[in-house]
Amino acid sequence: MKNTIWAVSIVIAALGFPAMAQETSGTVTVTPLKIEGLVSGSRHKIDKAFETKYKVKVPQAFSFIAPRNKLQKVYINEAPGGDAPIKLFFTTQNDQVRSHIQFVPFTIDMAEPEARLKRLQAMVKQ
Repeated sequence: MKNTIWAVSIVIAALGFPAMAQETSGTVTVTPLKIEGLVSGSRHKIDKAFETKYKVKVPQAFSFIAPRNKLQKVYINEAPGGDAPIKLFFTTQNDQVRSHIQFVPFTIDMAEPEARLKRLQAMVKQ
């Protein structure tokens, strides 16, 4: 009986700790020979704690997963300036920038959904 209680305690303890900076999302299909649809990366929470730590305005909390793989590195710039709370750079293994993403807050006036989509399209074109 002692061994059973100990094993259950280990399982409960393991469930209480988050994975070490790893998150997954998406629909995952697993067969004995392949895995499809799995996204592995680091979760980043942009919230009041982030706002306090980096002294940058966060009008609306959000989170995202920065995907990682063996062919790229991800560099994060918290509070890069302007209205953006965070900017990520995706590089090759030898640090050549492949792409980047910057989150910038914006608002769209209340209107009918079709009118709001047109306003959003105009903002994206800018």
